[in-house]
Amino acid sequence: MAAAANDPEGRLRLLVAVLVWGMGKRNARMKPGIIKLLNDGCRDELLEVTAAEAGAGRPAAAYRAWSLPGLGPPFFTKWLWACGSRAERGTRCMIRDRNVVRSLRALGWDDREAAGTRGRPERYEAYCAALHSWAAQLSERAPTSAEDLEFVLFSAAGDFSRFQT
Repeated sequence: MAAAANDPEGRLRLLVAVLVWGMGKRNARMKPGIIKLLNDGCRDELLEVTAAEAGAGRPAAAYRAWSLPGLGPPFFTKWLWACGSRAERGTRCMIRDRNVVRSLRALGWDDREAAGTRGRPERYEAYCAALHSWAAQLSERAPTSAEDLEFVLFSAAGDFSRFQT
């Protein structure tokens, strides 16, 4: 779908697919925010800009460009990830939600320290860069992607005890 998101209609289809995926079956509280987002007059332009930045492998610029109402980082980083799937490995946008943040904190990783700033776009980029770096290091032993690591962080939700043997 990301490859076909080259015009306003394709980007809207991709956004709706990302929203359905992100909402799951139990997240009805998001409905008002999603309706606000879908009806925003700047939607097509902002989807184009964020998709271009994510696709070019510029996570901080893509994050900074997001200004549509109704969605916070846990949802719009899913959009950035989907749009960034065409970017070069090592620069792709990643998903950052509450579970991932809990896991990073449990591991002692601090995005403000890694980014050297309190700026959210730079902290998001530091997170993306860290996942890609860690995946590259782990791939020396076995093929590992940044998406694999993000999935483990998401699944653990800060509690890695079930991953220990």
